[in-house]
Amino acid sequence: KGDPFSISVLDAERKRIYDAFRNNGYYYFRQSYLTFRADTVQVPCKVQLQICKMDSLPEEATRRWAVRNTVIRTRRTVMEEMTDTVRFRRLVVQYAGKKPPLRPRVLLQDMRIRPGDTFSQAALDESLTRLTSQGIFSAVNINMKPENDSLSMQIDCTLDKPYDFSMLANYTHKTSGRGGPGVGIGFAKRNAFRGGEVLSFNISGNADFAIGKTAGDAATNYDITADVALEMPRLLLPDFMRPRRRWYNPPSTIFRVSFETINRTGFFRRNIMSAEMLYNLQPTSRIRHTFSPLTLDYSYLASMDSAYAEIISQSAYMTMASRDIFIPKMRYTFNYSTDNKSNPMSLTLT
Repeated sequence: KGDPFSISVLDAERKRIYDAFRNNGYYYFRQSYLTFRADTVQVPCKVQLQICKMDSLPEEATRRWAVRNTVIRTRRTVMEEMTDTVRFRRLVVQYAGKKPPLRPRVLLQDMRIRPGDTFSQAALDESLTRLTSQGIFSAVNINMKPENDSLSMQIDCTLDKPYDFSMLANYTHKTSGRGGPGVGIGFAKRNAFRGGEVLSFNISGNADFAIGKTAGDAATNYDITADVALEMPRLLLPDFMRPRRRWYNPPSTIFRVSFETINRTGFFRRNIMSAEMLYNLQPTSRIRHTFSPLTLDYSYLASMDSAYAEIISQSAYMTMASRDIFIPKMRYTFNYSTDNKSNPMSLTLT
């Protein structure tokens, strides 16, 4: 009331009402069923508006619809034909092969509309977004079909390529006159155990040596790092400890084991072993929590040059620094970021 007459404002109001109907079970309701009546005669220089529905609406558009049955069709490739079917009450799983390539609960945990629920377009859109963001599908489609007096939901998922391979090469030159190449290789398998997991292995190495100096200064040092990680798209917690809430992004649990060797020719070679368990949680678009309940680091000297050992034996500080170290840790990180694209801000606390 009191605003200038604008067609775009009327369209936005019609869209708002349409969304309200669609989010409350009226699956067959359309925007075209809403019309505006404008009276420019009753009050001079003003428009009297009235929003109305069409006089004759289809019967299916006037009633609320609920989802009764759900059909999940999981393919490894687009052209793969379904050969087997498994039924769990109102859930039907269709697949090819001896067993489903993906366990049904992996899909259902991200669905915001399930068998027995009243249809909601917002819940359907959120479900589609969550399934797509899992990173294991190349295509996801959700379709509704009428079935007697209810809706049947069909979820078609095509798995992405199961393997990823990456390679990185670089060259580093230091101001001290030393430099050398580095190379890294990464390998990952999606849906490793049919639960949406990602199993990854990475190994990298760097070497440096004296450049443009005498052969006596040309000792080569190197670092080698390798790690294996398993990421699961769920919280690995007992049921009584699992938060009962909706997340902006699906939470994940990560297990990581790594090994690093540091070689300084003519001095020492130190090995470092680490193991970590990590939870990632994002309740809103702005807030992210990262919690590591247990991280273990074990660092030990694998070998030491006798001349270098004699030098550090004369210093209590260097003797302590060269001892084997075992460190258990716990870490929590809070991250807050704004949605302002023109002037983004981020705050991280650990």
